[in-house]
Amino acid sequence: MGCGWLGKPLAAHLMKLGHTVKGSTTTASNIQILKKNGIQPFLIRLRDGQALWEEFLRSDILVLTLASREAKDYELLLQKLQSSPVQQVMVMSSTSVYQNSEQPIDESGATNHSPLLKIEKVFRAQTLFQTTVLRFAGLFGYDRQPGRFFPAHKLIPMPDAPVNMIHRDDCIGIISSILEQKAWGGIYNCCADTHPSKRDFYTHMAHSIGLPTPQFDEGSSGIPKVISNLKVKETLSYQLIHNDLLQVKSKT
Repeated sequence: MGCGWLGKPLAAHLMKLGHTVKGSTTTASNIQILKKNGIQPFLIRLRDGQALWEEFLRSDILVLTLASREAKDYELLLQKLQSSPVQQVMVMSSTSVYQNSEQPIDESGATNHSPLLKIEKVFRAQTLFQTTVLRFAGLFGYDRQPGRFFPAHKLIPMPDAPVNMIHRDDCIGIISSILEQKAWGGIYNCCADTHPSKRDFYTHMAHSIGLPTPQFDEGSSGIPKVISNLKVKETLSYQLIHNDLLQVKSKT
């Protein structure tokens, strides 16, 4: 549900593995695009009562790759799920739910009051289906280039703080691993192995696409955050495709 920057290539990957995939979009012009890619398309807006909910949710597994952080949207979705045959749900969340810490943060780390955390809890409390939560670090890859994240006039704060990022290829790889291994019911941090400084990472990514060195706010400071991906690697035996952030090239 949500065939955008992550959902559309994920659907294509899953079809290559032999899965039958339905895909939702909120834009009518995307229907033909999804159909041409072999995805069974559905025009669905969360607050649209006329959508083909029953047919779309006639499936074993629902993967949510939605941009919305509005709890009301997910409450409406949960109402639809109550009468569906869906057995497992995968919810995309973010490592932004964690408080900053001097120590590496695993899935038991202290959390804040993020709306995403509330959405996670509502889904995990359901008994009609199992929920797996993926907490993604900063997303990048392909047309989402970190070298363009900060305009030339904007200073990057805390230049010596570590970054927590994950490439789209690894997002898809981890989702696929969970589906293949039926690793339902858990929470997983999804992040690259390395955590270079913002100075090193954004400079590398800017140079890789021919842009000048970014500008940094040398006077800013704060508590850093380093996300641990140990559970993904140990529980799923997942090996990251782009494990070293300073080795990623601009073409990916």
